Amino acid sequence: MFYWKEENLPEEQPSLLHSTNQANGVLSKQVCSKQDVLDYLNLTRGNEKFTTCRPPLDWTKPTIVYFDIHLFCILSVIEKSQIFVPFLWMTARWNNDLILWDPKDFCGITNVVLPKEMLWVPDLFILEAIEKEEGLPNPYLTITYDGNVTMEDDHKIISTCALNVHKFPFDTQTCHITVFSVNHSDKEIKLVPASNSTKATQMARDLLLTQGEWELLNISVSNQNMLYEGQSFQTLKYTVKTHLRVHFGSHHNYNSTIMAQRNDVIAIIY
Repeated sequence: MFYWKEENLPEEQPSLLHSTNQANGVLSKQVCSKQDVLDYLNLTRGNEKFTTCRPPLDWTKPTIVYFDIHLFCILSVIEKSQIFVPFLWMTARWNNDLILWDPKDFCGITNVVLPKEMLWVPDLFILEAIEKEEGLPNPYLTITYDGNVTMEDDHKIISTCALNVHKFPFDTQTCHITVFSVNHSDKEIKLVPASNSTKATQMARDLLLTQGEWELLNISVSNQNMLYEGQSFQTLKYTVKTHLRVHFGSHHNYNSTIMAQRNDVIAIIY
């Protein structure tokens, strides 16, 4: 709720705003709600205009999705089943041409949080994931006045990884997390890393809650193209290098609990 002193009132008040008058007829305050923004956009759960297709007004224009992965912890690296289990925070951001409003018309409102099912979202998958996570996904996303849409979620991933078993677990292990769209070619969705390799590695080191037995060495980020049935799909590959923390006697007393597997995993991000 925003209050304006009488001497600071604008000359013209938008009709979308609710007003409250004092006894002398002078406008004393304006009240806006974020529902006013949704009403202005006609953004409702049942409006297929916002959910059915990609949002560019020109269909030949690709949707650029800025994607980021933050590594919070390495839960397990399992040699026998060739499994890598990280816990990740993922962010995707893109522009929706159908969303636009002037904050000055809505008491300065610049963003709205709304249920994810009210808007089209990119169909992003992880190539290496082998099961679906049982946990509850974040049901919301955020839109801004200039059309930016941001979707954030955390995930525990159980993914395949070609582990180096020559001296396991004391080798350096390299595992991949490859993000891509199944239904949209690179002419429709372009994936752009929001953070380069240096920033992704530094962010992971700053945010890592626990590394357990495994120490993060670095994360590299790269774009690659994948061909399927004559179409090219853009992928975003995160390469995670890790190795076992070496302690005195660890060669003889390696803790077998690191071999435990979790059943809940994610195959579909959103």
